[in-house]
Parts: sequence; C-alpha cells; structure tokens
Amino acid sequence: MLGPINKLLSALQSDASPWQLAWGFSLGMVLGLTPLWLPSILILFLILVLRVNVGTALAGWALFGGLSLGLAPWAHQVGEWWLLHPEWASTWTSLYQYRLWQIAHLHHTLTLGSWVFAVLLFVPVAFLSKAMVPVIRARVIPKLQRYHLVRTSKGAGLFSRAFGFWRG
Repeated sequence: MLGPINKLLSALQSDASPWQLAWGFSLGMVLGLTPLWLPSILILFLILVLRVNVGTALAGWALFGGLSLGLAPWAHQVGEWWLLHPEWASTWTSLYQYRLWQIAHLHHTLTLGSWVFAVLLFVPVAFLSKAMVPVIRARVIPKLQRYHLVRTSKGAGLFSRAFGFWRG
C-alpha cells in the first residue's frame, strides 16, 4: 500500500518539471473519471508515450477513480440529457453509423457524461496541479520527511532493491 504513495512522493521530490507532473495528474484524472474502455486505453497510451510522470498519473487515476463514484449520478444525467436532446439527434445518428463511435461506447449515458466531465476539468486540473507542485515541494514534503513511516518505507524499498536479487 505504501508503494504508490512512495512513488508519488519520490515524483514530487524529483527534478521533473511541474508541467510533467501536472499533465500526468490530469491524464490520470481522465482515466479515473471515465470507464475503462477503448478511449481510456488511448489515454493510457498517451501517458506512456508522452513525457509525463507516471507516478502522478497513477495518483490522479486513484484519486479521481474514487471521486467518480460520487459523480456517477450527475454524469449519468448529463449524458442522458445530451443523448436525448432533440437538436443533437441527427448528430448522434450520423456518428453512430461509423463503427469507431460504436466501439467508443459514447451511446451509454454514464460514459458520455463522464467524458464530458473529464474534458471540462482537464485543463483546469492541469493548471491547478502545476500551481500546487511548488507549494507541495516547499511545505508538505519537508513535513512528511519527519515522520517515521515515510523513512521506514524508503528504507524498505532500498532494502528490497539491494537484496531482491536473492529471491530468484
């Protein structure tokens, strides 16, 4: 359980730029808010290809994955409103003639509403997390270094790396 937290702390302490951390967190937010299907796999591919921090992407995925459970009723309502809106009926009909849009599952109300939330929050979350990185580095990380649990988890990680070759 301490592994992901340790990766996040080491990512925040690394020399990675605040933008790398912020865009990783935002892409993780998209993964957390949306159901895991083909478009989410493309986002996961972007995380691996672009120069973003994977640790912060995993943290964003975990955080917003938990928040998505609370947002699900609203995402369902937004998706249902947009799919049933009379002015959009011809657009949805023409899009769903293509197999790619059928595979994307945007005809599901929860999926469509989740993607709407993810797209609307993507840039604000990136800018907010970019602004928070220097604050976390200056104020939170030094305070966390004083706790015994953080030092112990670092020591356990060093120990397992140093003696992990014996496990075979």
